[in-house]
Amino acid sequence: MWIGSRPNWAAYTVSVPITLADNNGNAGVNVHIEALTNPAPNDSGALYFAGIEAPGAGNQVVIGAEVSGWHPLTTAPGTFNPGTPYTLQVTIAGNAISVSVDGTAYASFTDTTYDMVYGSMDIRTYNSTATYGPVTVTCN
Repeated sequence: MWIGSRPNWAAYTVSVPITLADNNGNAGVNVHIEALTNPAPNDSGALYFAGIEAPGAGNQVVIGAEVSGWHPLTTAPGTFNPGTPYTLQVTIAGNAISVSVDGTAYASFTDTTYDMVYGSMDIRTYNSTATYGPVTVTCN
């Protein structure tokens, strides 16, 4: 639940430690949330997702858009074992997104299709269980 108006951030970095609990699914952050009802049904709203996928789901970093359904934008191979903490860092400026894990750059994407250029952020887990550490948001 979000109380009050959502931030309209245009350029920011989100950093959060994530530990996947099992071998399936993914965990990460939604960024540039522009439209999201409360409660939000699956595949609703307008936002980007950036996160890590467990070995059973692809063992990769993924960047995608949620606009009337899920749209993968890019992936990059990695090794993300359950039970191991990884620090995910997502930097977004307008429609450009870059992702690093534990200080190593993995993927970047500039979107010209959905072109969401502002919005808030939240955490997200899909088809898995994950533990999140403290979330840090820095406006750039």
